[in-house]
Amino acid sequence: MDRHLRRSSSATNSTSNRTWKAIVHLLTVTALLLTNRHTNCCYALLHSQPMQQQMIRLSSPLWSSSRTVFGKYYQTKQYCTRNLSVRKLSSSNSPESSSTKWTTTPSNEKITGVIFDMDGTLIKPCIDFADMRKRIYDIADTDPFLSGNSDRGDVLELYALLSPAGQIRATEVFSDIEQKANDEMTLMDGASELCNYLDSRGIKRAVLTRNVDKSIGVMHNLLWKEASVPEFTPAVSRDTKGKDGITTLASKPSPDGIRHICDSWNCTPQTVIMVGDSSADDMVAASRANCAAKVLLQMNGMELDNNSGGKGPVTDEEMVERQPSLVVSSLGQLLEELKIEL
Repeated sequence: MDRHLRRSSSATNSTSNRTWKAIVHLLTVTALLLTNRHTNCCYALLHSQPMQQQMIRLSSPLWSSSRTVFGKYYQTKQYCTRNLSVRKLSSSNSPESSSTKWTTTPSNEKITGVIFDMDGTLIKPCIDFADMRKRIYDIADTDPFLSGNSDRGDVLELYALLSPAGQIRATEVFSDIEQKANDEMTLMDGASELCNYLDSRGIKRAVLTRNVDKSIGVMHNLLWKEASVPEFTPAVSRDTKGKDGITTLASKPSPDGIRHICDSWNCTPQTVIMVGDSSADDMVAASRANCAAKVLLQMNGMELDNNSGGKGPVTDEEMVERQPSLVVSSLGQLLEELKIEL
């Protein structure tokens, strides 16, 4: 009986000690978060495999509940990424309520231009990405060049690995889905007003999309027909050639498209703002190009399916690359922010 009590007491003490160690770990991270110091490091630490394994070993229930709390805190709290002040605005937030600057440019330089993603940013979401992934993956699974070893990644990257016959079939899928989207294309609310404001301020604007030239043309026609808004210059798609006129520019999340636009504007990415609805494509491309700011548009505060595949588990470094400097729920909110910022 005594031995049983001693073992029970020892087990209780061991559990208590592990819990206290876990609390110390979490308090350390919390202190850094609350003082806005090393926030990116804290986020990466919380999501790193060694930290997760250690915390689960110390106190699994405490770790599970703490990650839920930190997750909510991280999504709503202002945080700093590469000296960019990050804010997430809901429809009730007033831009005037915060004086936090969310763009950063070299001293004595102003914003040269704004680069926009197209689908889900300038136009309302109308591409069926789920259908696209399924149909392309079905082709890849039976393609002789892949021998059933498809990793089901990004559909554009997967396309390059297909056999000539497989690429023809995949092109037909892309064309079918994108044509349906073109037929249903509608401008995003506030798009024309935002374009007119930038034009009035002499701020350049470009479009950078993983879509094709044809779809950009449809959007340009809509902008001119509905609001007499001139075209975006340049307009870069997955068809666009680089400086040599031969090699096609790599699609986002590669920074090549942003750099191509900046070359045409005779500026550096440090004076350019990137706006898009994909953290995996738009925000990462902007991070790798070192843009002045990265604006993530979540229409009505929701994350929609804009996944072309290959967006699975990411490294801590990639998590940092995906962090925006501003999150807005509409282009109207972005317009109000720009009026203050610029």
